Amino acid sequence: MNRLGGVAWLVILVGLLTWTAWRVSTEPVVNTDLLSLLPQTERTSTMQNAASRIRDRFERRIDILVGAADVSTAVTAAQYAYDRLAASGHFQSLQLRQDTDAMTQTGRFYLQQRFNFLSDDIRRQLGSGDEVDFKQAVLRRYYGFGGVANSALLELDPLFVLTDFLDELGARYSGNLQLRDGYLTLSTATHGYVLLSGQLNTSPFSNELQNELSPILKSVRAEIADQFSGATMLIAGVLPHAVAGAATARAEVSSVGLGSLIGITILVLIVFRSVLPLCLTVLSIAIGCLGGLTACLAVFGE
Repeated sequence: MNRLGGVAWLVILVGLLTWTAWRVSTEPVVNTDLLSLLPQTERTSTMQNAASRIRDRFERRIDILVGAADVSTAVTAAQYAYDRLAASGHFQSLQLRQDTDAMTQTGRFYLQQRFNFLSDDIRRQLGSGDEVDFKQAVLRRYYGFGGVANSALLELDPLFVLTDFLDELGARYSGNLQLRDGYLTLSTATHGYVLLSGQLNTSPFSNELQNELSPILKSVRAEIADQFSGATMLIAGVLPHAVAGAATARAEVSSVGLGSLIGITILVLIVFRSVLPLCLTVLSIAIGCLGGLTACLAVFGE
């Protein structure tokens, strides 16, 4: 009877293992979407679409500043980094020269909201009711030396509210941030930087992406430092944080898990003076995990 029960138990285990292996091999069974934790009634298509747009737009974005002793050297180093990273195949898009279409769309956005952007001078004049100064400033735009008035601008922004706001921003940042031949550059007292921005073709939390792209980024950083005197590469985005977090998690899990395993093994050997109880414990845990995984896949499908 015991032998028959053992054979039946073995058949059940083999059946569970076979079905689970078939189920795992046919389609993905691990769902990493946090929205799946919500009740079905709360997971609306609008929420899912919004989460997907945020993830694709911000999570996969990566910005790289390539710096050198001067801007021209930084541009050359940035071009080298661009060629190396574009050849890696891990970027959905990679942009070194600024996209004029994107700049046009930005201008359209500002133009639609032109009456919501006020320069400090106009804000002060309107806030204090100083109509005379405001009128004089507008007239200087129309008739002053080097005036920028034209028929298209007068139709869209007759009071030059947006124009004055953009001029103030330009005067505030013109010393550091400039657009040179399509390259967005940043100048400091010691370095010149060029912006290289891109969009990853998959999630930065993907282990495969981290294992393949991280060595490439480290290699490119070392190469431009060797080939271009004083060149540096600064990386911003989710990817470096995801890599650092994954490395920390792996180190903690490895150290804690290894320490616990060694401690339990020594304790079992001291108490029972045999490895058989340890083997039986591991076997029972493995069978429990197999049964739980099979039940979860059978009931929930993932």
